[in-house]
Amino acid sequence: MTTSPPPGADSPTAIEARTDRSRDRYALPEGHIAEAASPWLPFGPQVMIKHLTFDIRSNSAANVLWVQAGGPLGRHRHRGPVSGYVLDGSWRYLECDWVGRPGDFIRESPGRTHTL
Repeated sequence: MTTSPPPGADSPTAIEARTDRSRDRYALPEGHIAEAASPWLPFGPQVMIKHLTFDIRSNSAANVLWVQAGGPLGRHRHRGPVSGYVLDGSWRYLECDWVGRPGDFIRESPGRTHTL
């Protein structure tokens, strides 16, 4: 025996759709950033940066950093966590004994100070 919902009752699909609309109202819009939409900008001697996104609600950003061989990025501190992934070449912090190489993932804690 199958049971139908009473007249006027919402189906599970209608409830899910209404919940999704309500949740989406507060979500960030989906995004796509084309290669040409974000130019490479000078960030220091032998250093270029491509900004991809900024989110002031979560105090986060995403960017791509390109450093020419031997290029320095001065001593600095991050206010929030940083995640990095090495695409090509290698790099290190003067304060650390490891070297990041292609395929390596780097995680930095907020408040740390280092020199790239």
